[in-house]
Amino acid sequence: MARHPRISVGNTIYHVLNRSNGKAQIFFTDADYQSFESILEDSLQNTRMRILSYVIMPNHWHLILYPYEDGDLSRYVKLVTETHAARLRRKTDTIGTGHVYQGRFKSFPIQHDRHFIAVARYVEANPFRADLVSKVGHWKWSSFWRREFGNAKQKKLLSNWPVERPPNFHKMVTIGLNEEDVSEIKHSIEKNMPFGDDHWKRKHNIKTQK
Repeated sequence: MARHPRISVGNTIYHVLNRSNGKAQIFFTDADYQSFESILEDSLQNTRMRILSYVIMPNHWHLILYPYEDGDLSRYVKLVTETHAARLRRKTDTIGTGHVYQGRFKSFPIQHDRHFIAVARYVEANPFRADLVSKVGHWKWSSFWRREFGNAKQKKLLSNWPVERPPNFHKMVTIGLNEEDVSEIKHSIEKNMPFGDDHWKRKHNIKTQK
């Protein structure tokens, strides 16, 4: 059966996630992470996209994207995923040995308010929650590090947020979210459900890929 095209609406914030096939590790060295970041940047030359937040983990990645036009999200993420998979297969000499990723990416729209701030905190604190680092700022492969410690060129990858960043956002990420917020975000990830208040979710549910 043919797959239905993934719906993506312009000027809507999306959380995007993709995991490796079988949750196998696909990022090992600094060069692996740097290569993926370069793909994020190079893909902007072919599809206009605003990258608001991201983190690259050993076997998956999270992006918070803000597309300009309908369909941009799907085009951009497809390009990033396919380019990375091809590059990885060439590097490891495993062309034709199976899928790098478990399938199509997961995504859900986010309300442009405190809900976006919560998802950004969730994404950027991911390495800390996974016990990969003792402090959030120690994980280099994320928008948190790039925004806080990167040089001017590195920061250009990130677009301005559509909501005001809290002045204590650094501390908010370090503290982490409460269990209820984490649970709701994970539910949105697994079910591709919009993340926002009840009225906003009812309004936007039809725009969510099931």
